[in-house]
Amino acid sequence: MLGTWAQLGLGTRARDSLYFAVGSGGTHAGLHLGYELHGLPTNSLWAVNVSDNAAYFEKHVAQLIQSTAQEFQLQSGEPTVQVLDGYVGEGYALASDDDLRFYLRLARQEGVLLDPAYCGKAFRGMLAELKKNPERFGQKILFLNSGGGHSIEAYRDQLARVIKEQK
Repeated sequence: MLGTWAQLGLGTRARDSLYFAVGSGGTHAGLHLGYELHGLPTNSLWAVNVSDNAAYFEKHVAQLIQSTAQEFQLQSGEPTVQVLDGYVGEGYALASDDDLRFYLRLARQEGVLLDPAYCGKAFRGMLAELKKNPERFGQKILFLNSGGGHSIEAYRDQLARVIKEQK
């Protein structure tokens, strides 16, 4: 059986903050339970909603955590669910031309490919929050790119137009 993070002697390798997108709540619930199982602080998990609003996800994810813990007989305390709201943009799966310009620049300069529907919104939310109050989240920050790259095809025509305008 694996021990907790501390028991394994992993010490300071844990991140101060982990950012990720929340769309269904499953990733958030799984991360929360995994953090609890390994003795990591769940208040270092920062979800950025890509649809609905923070209040919905705070309640929904807390219920997912509790029901999953019960089903699999896991020890779980009162869920700490932190959702950073305000980064949905024009709506779920909708991207402005400015959004696409940002994702293209990030891909070209950093080699990071983000989709406009899901992780891209969360990444931009993380950057905005860090800009507002960088001390709030600590020094070691990690962003989980949990997928969505396959959705880029849905933006083909809009991307082509934005790329053409940049030339």
